Amino acid sequence: MRLIVTVWGLAALLAGCGTTAPVMKPEQWTAVVERDYPHVTPTQAFDAAERLLALADEDGVQFTRSETLFEAFRDWSKYAVLHSSAGSDYWTLAAREHEHGVKLVVQVSRIERSVTVGFPAGSTPVANVGNMDSAPIEGSAVYDLFWARMDYLLGRRADWATCEDAKAAIARRETHGSVDPLCNAFNMDDKSPAEPIITYPAASRDE
Repeated sequence: MRLIVTVWGLAALLAGCGTTAPVMKPEQWTAVVERDYPHVTPTQAFDAAERLLALADEDGVQFTRSETLFEAFRDWSKYAVLHSSAGSDYWTLAAREHEHGVKLVVQVSRIERSVTVGFPAGSTPVANVGNMDSAPIEGSAVYDLFWARMDYLLGRRADWATCEDAKAAIARRETHGSVDPLCNAFNMDDKSPAEPIITYPAASRDE
């Protein structure tokens, strides 16, 4: 899904969608990107991740998986007056099975290219193209939302976490960074699942 908006509309939509992410210590970052799911198999975890990302953009995500690694790749674009950008988001979810369940480690990175049209005095419009190397998404916000949605799909949470919930948590400074890879009104669907993969409350089972 693509949308053309004015520059002021773009600024209004992006305002408040993210905050500057504080620098995290290695152990803090580990707590952000890792989760342990008792009584869950890697297959169930990968099925949940695939459904989660497909709900965000059903037609725009490509998936691959092995027994221990799930990967998702999504191209995207945004258009506004005098400015456009395009890029790709790349998700990885690694799984290590153990006797009680599975440990998961997630990572999302982004590569982006922007085009801005300028009007030098007395000349024709000029397109300025900027490139950015692939870089991990900073901050915990998108990871917090990812895990909240995984918790619902894998029976550890009763309700589906919405983009509005995530943005409210950012506004309250409970989390930091951007949720753009999951919550982008320009080019994402952001649907809710009809039901989880594992019925809640899975977490109440004896571990």
